[in-house]
Amino acid sequence: MIATHLPTFAAPARPATGDCRWALAELADLIDRAGPDSIAGMILRQAQQELRSVLVESAAPGVRVVGPLRISRAA
Repeated sequence: MIATHLPTFAAPARPATGDCRWALAELADLIDRAGPDSIAGMILRQAQQELRSVLVESAAPGVRVVGPLRISRAA
């Protein structure tokens, strides 16, 4: 595939924070059902951490989330 309209790919999409919060609540319910120490619970907790990172990134425009690290721009 050849991208001919690069500016359309350059703008990062902003996450819908309401959807992220809903998904976090659903994941918490699934973790409770699966058990926090089970394999499924550990996988669901990882997804929960990723969603929390998305919320943190969307709330602070000067912060970039890279895996478990948060990098702030120097003032």
